[in-house]
Amino acid sequence: MPVLPTPSAEPSARRGADAKLCLDFVNTVAWRNSGKPEERLPSAEALVEWCAKAGVLDAAGAAAAARNLSGSPDKASAVHLTALTFREAAYGLFRARVDGRPAPPADVQALNAVIALMPQRLALVPDRDGLGWRDATRPATALDILAPLVWSAADLLSGPRAERVKQCEDPKGCGWLFVDDSRTGTRRWCSMGDCGNRAKARRHYHRARDEEVAGGGRAARTEKPAGTKRAAR
Repeated sequence: MPVLPTPSAEPSARRGADAKLCLDFVNTVAWRNSGKPEERLPSAEALVEWCAKAGVLDAAGAAAAARNLSGSPDKASAVHLTALTFREAAYGLFRARVDGRPAPPADVQALNAVIALMPQRLALVPDRDGLGWRDATRPATALDILAPLVWSAADLLSGPRAERVKQCEDPKGCGWLFVDDSRTGTRRWCSMGDCGNRAKARRHYHRARDEEVAGGGRAARTEKPAGTKRAAR
């Protein structure tokens, strides 16, 4: 097999294992904790596009992957299904860590099954972008585009930073996972520019409303007609 960052007969991965890459992939289900989660990878084509945008595939690799999968619907379906199976198994394992629960055996088994399909990281060799992994034990396959994602998940889950993985606490059900690298370890939102700002706006609204109610509460009580029944809870 050629160096993984180099496109070959089968599309291959450009990046190595980035600790946060797998979480970005898991987060391709948006609003996971809401009543209407949004699937951002509805097809193999969408998967290839995501890998290109995330830097998993370079332009040549993405083009090769698109050609390869478009010419074989069965292969495209298998790659897409494997990607989603891996994503949901990874989510289940990260969520268990967030909740302080043991790793679900079914998710461990599912992730291990995908790991077994990936190339082995046997040696680092130079390529045009720096260094890449080489595995000479088997030919490249279409599934190799998932390798950096799978390595990232396995490394993060088994490493010391696993305890820093959290899930966004946005009450609308964002559900995105993130690594809390804050000094205090008290980060609650996937992004302060998104869910964090909404949370601040909600707190401000409720605080202002409570102050308004407290300021007019006495007048409201004195004007309340005698004998009025308290509303049922």
